[in-house]
This record gives sequence, structure tokens and C-alpha cells, in this order.
Amino acid sequence: MKVSILGNGLTSLALAKLLVNQGIKVDIFSDQKIKKYTKTQTLGISKSNIDFFNKNILDIKKSLWDINKIEIFSENLKNEKIIKFDNNGKILFSVIRNFDLYHQLYSNLNKNKLINFKKKINYQNLIKRNYKLIFNCDHQNLISKKFFFKKINKNYDSFAYVTIIKHKSLFQNNIASQIFTKRGPLAFLPISPTETSIVYSVTGKKDINLDNLIKKYNKKYKISKIYKSISFEIKSSSLRSYCNGNIIAFGDLLHKLHPLAGQGFNMTIRDMKKI
Repeated sequence: MKVSILGNGLTSLALAKLLVNQGIKVDIFSDQKIKKYTKTQTLGISKSNIDFFNKNILDIKKSLWDINKIEIFSENLKNEKIIKFDNNGKILFSVIRNFDLYHQLYSNLNKNKLINFKKKINYQNLIKRNYKLIFNCDHQNLISKKFFFKKINKNYDSFAYVTIIKHKSLFQNNIASQIFTKRGPLAFLPISPTETSIVYSVTGKKDINLDNLIKKYNKKYKISKIYKSISFEIKSSSLRSYCNGNIIAFGDLLHKLHPLAGQGFNMTIRDMKKI
């Protein structure tokens, strides 16, 4: 059996690796040879999804940083701790840089004889190749615009800001925290003894001094460096139709979620479990 995947993001590569591990030939079509991820973006992946990923897709244990406790605070309650998730020291979820995960997947697939990376191709030529299935993971291609444009969209009028702080080594840096500030939630997600990922979302497009916000709400780390932040608009969407013939929408194209709960890539992995 031979299938194709449209797009070359994290979802596309993870899906491709899952399929080739089952002996399926895969062609990946994209207009970019390799996708660029900044080194400040991170993913939180649940324990059950990590177990599935390591066993069925690619063993990424060495790149993961485990979180065994989550603490949630509210500025309105004078930064009082309002919720605490503690699984008796067991792993709740793990954090990994998007950049690291992408390059591990790409490097592994690039050596696999069942994978071919190809340039973008038009719809008619794609159909002529008689693929058993075509997984569409790309928002921008003409196929998406032709067949997968009917969506239920939600615009939150919000932006997310992400960066990484470097700090004095904290051996047990395994507690994630989220502070509900008056302007929006601010999350501290450890990724190593000396680095912690920061995710802040705020309503409206405002000028944000993320460095000052981090310094204001940080109560734990002796920060030595704050890396350059990036921002993106927060939206969610769900397709009204998820397939057209043998073309199946997959990943964020199918269901894009608000990043607050960290379920976007997790939901995609859960979809992969059904394949």
C-alpha cells in the first residue's frame, strides 16, 4: 500500500513515521524542503501519548523533560495557589522543544527507503498517482482551499507569546505552574534543570513587555537570560467535512484548538492511535 501526506510540519512527519513503521510507503508533498521552527516553541505531551509515541512512532525519551506536578495560582486571590495536580511523583506530562522533535523525525525519515519527499503537486497529478489514502495536513494548499474550506471558526481576539528563560540550575525543576493574571494566563513549563518555557496569552493585540511580566510573576528562578519571544494569533476551528473521496483532513486542519490546555498535538496523537 502507498499513501501520500500533504504538508511537512510536525503532524505530517509523525504520521509518516507511524505509517512507515507499519511497512507502508509514504510520499510527503510540500513546497518547503524543511520546515523552520524557532527554538523557543515547546510542546506538552501527556504521559499516555508519550508512551504511544515512544513505542509506535519514535523513541524521544532523551529529549523529554518530565513534569510530575502542576500548580495554578490567581492574581485576583493575591497569587494564592488555587489548584494543585500531584500524581504522587509520577509523570503527568512531558515537555519537548518543537525544534528538537521535528529534527529527530526528519532525520530519521530522511534515511528511510519507504519515504519520499516531493515538491508540491497539483490535484489532478495527485489523483493520477492512485494513492490508497491522501492525508492532508496543510492549511495552505489548493486542495484545502477547494475541499476543506467550510469550518466552524472561533476567533478569541487573543495572542500568545512564547519564549524560554535560562536560569540557575534547579535540580528538581519538574513543577509546571500557571498564573491567571489580570490580563491573561502565564505558564512556566520546565524543560531542563536550567531552562523553562514561558507561554503567555492575552486578549487583544497589545504591546506586551514579556520580560517585565516574567520578572514580576517569577517567584522561583534566578534568571540569567530571557530569549527573544515570538507571538501568534490564537484561533480555533473545526471542519464541517473531514474527507473528500480518499483525501482525509488530519491534524490542525481537522481540529485546531486554543493552546491554553495544551491539547492540540495531543489530540492529533490520539487520532494517530486509531490508524
